[in-house]
Amino acid sequence: MNIKKYMIMLLSVFIFTALTACAENSSEYRILTPDAAVFSAENNIYKNGAVYLSPTQQVYFFDFESMQGVPLCNKPDCTHKLDNCLSNTCGNTPIIYNDYIFFFESENEIVDSEDKKSQSCRVYSKCKRASIDTGEIQTFAEFEGVDPTACYRYVINDKILYLIGAYSAYQWNDGTWSYSSNGGKQYLCSIDLESGKFNNYGLVNDSPYAENNIVIEGGSRNSVSDQVIISGIYNKKIYMYYQCVENQQDLIDVLHDSQGDLENDVPWIYENKCFDIETKEITVSDLPKAEDINENTYLYWNDTKDTYALLNEKETEIIVSGFEKIWRPHIINGKIWNFSEKTHCFDIDSEALYEMINNKYTANDTQILAYLKGKYILQYSSNNSQVFESVTESDLLGDTNGGKNEDIFM
Repeated sequence: MNIKKYMIMLLSVFIFTALTACAENSSEYRILTPDAAVFSAENNIYKNGAVYLSPTQQVYFFDFESMQGVPLCNKPDCTHKLDNCLSNTCGNTPIIYNDYIFFFESENEIVDSEDKKSQSCRVYSKCKRASIDTGEIQTFAEFEGVDPTACYRYVINDKILYLIGAYSAYQWNDGTWSYSSNGGKQYLCSIDLESGKFNNYGLVNDSPYAENNIVIEGGSRNSVSDQVIISGIYNKKIYMYYQCVENQQDLIDVLHDSQGDLENDVPWIYENKCFDIETKEITVSDLPKAEDINENTYLYWNDTKDTYALLNEKETEIIVSGFEKIWRPHIINGKIWNFSEKTHCFDIDSEALYEMINNKYTANDTQILAYLKGKYILQYSSNNSQVFESVTESDLLGDTNGGKNEDIFM
């Protein structure tokens, strides 16, 4: 056996072991789920790796230790090329907990009333659970009334998965129905990932203006920016927000304008809400909607001062001076990062703004996934594929002597 072939075989065995090796302690799992974390299609991060989509829309797990990716499947003898492979059936945002992959399915049915004079649309949903070991898929929980398949962001806190379930069915004047998996009335729900118990805590987008996001013109029904977004967990509360418009005509005018900008030209009203994990109550929050929540730090845009501001664990406000407004700022390792055209970061402890010395990652949709063993794990796009790199802080900022120097995940 030549050396090159031997090295390839060794690497393949190492990658496979990263996903399949049994843990020595029953409290540890091959894909390690944080006790509290936020998950989404673009940020599905675990303690030892990240879930992402390949260019072929196959779900992969990228291991931070080996810096290699493998299909999210450990089914014996699976080639990972057929439709029945777990990596092809678990959706865009699978949630991993205790060696199981959780994902959702939903269907709807038009039901006649007892007197046959009216109809209703009933929604039936399932939380499926697939064993990473065997590939066996089973129905873990069943519930009615909401469709969770289009949920944009999830939260896990102490084995409870929180999500947004939607009900968006509409009956036309001729008696036919249209159905959507997102928008409409949206509810905060949860599933206990050990017992399967399902809870619906109530309607989130309860403003009388919320229905204005659904525009009906002629035979079309369009849902515009009609989604409740979970921001994250801050001081034992789950924050979420939605947007609506008081006068629907303002929205229609922008839709009909070929130069219209839905984000900036519509007078959106944002309502920020929070769910108290201890009392189980949903209330309107006094805080502006969060731009990012991580490391128990709440980042938002301060309209009065026209800049970002943040609240630390003690709810002390810190003004983020000099940090430009961007689409997706992110907090990790005690810093706020910006990889847009003007690359810089803000150190929360020192309140210093640093310019990045390395512009390699500008405009490549770069994001920081984790800070592990003194290095940042970066993900960015290149030639229609996902690239992962491990870099030191000095590689990005030079010598700052900053950071918390502890392992941190998104």
